[in-house]
Amino acid sequence: FSSIGQDSTGRWNNTHAGTFEISGNIMKNKLLYASPPDRIGSTNWVEYELKGDTLIMRWSKKVITASGQDITARMPKATSKFIRMKNPGTDAK
Repeated sequence: FSSIGQDSTGRWNNTHAGTFEISGNIMKNKLLYASPPDRIGSTNWVEYELKGDTLIMRWSKKVITASGQDITARMPKATSKFIRMKNPGTDAK
C-alpha cells in the first residue's frame, strides 16, 4: 500500500508505504516507509466496509509501534469514504 497526504499549506509531508493483509473486514497495514520516522515498523488495523460503489475505511482501529507498544488510544480516529465514479459516456457494465 501507499498513501500520500498534504498539510493545510499544500505541502506533501505525510507519506506512508508498506505491506498489507486483509482478513474479513480488517486491513492490517505494516509501515515499511513513512515520512515521520517514528512510524516506521508500526502496524495499523483499518476496518472497512464495501457497499455497492462505496468504500468506507475507519482508520486506527488498533495501532502497535515497531517496539510493540499499543498506542491506539493516542491515535486520532478518521473515516475515509471513496465512491466509484462511472463514466456516463460508455456502455461499461
